[in-house]
Amino acid sequence: MNAVGYADQKNISPWAAEAVLTLQKSGIIAVKDGNLFDPQGFIKKEEAARMIAELLQVK
Repeated sequence: MNAVGYADQKNISPWAAEAVLTLQKSGIIAVKDGNLFDPQGFIKKEEAARMIAELLQVK
């Protein structure tokens, strides 16, 4: 199971791929500039806040 559409999807660890796909389909995670997921990067406060807000709205 692979996340779709990320330019760096090969960098997503196999153990995390299903969770990334689920979060992606739910709209909880969004693509970063350059169509990247950036699995080894840091998250900004604004990104975390948006993800939490999206998570709280998922039913």
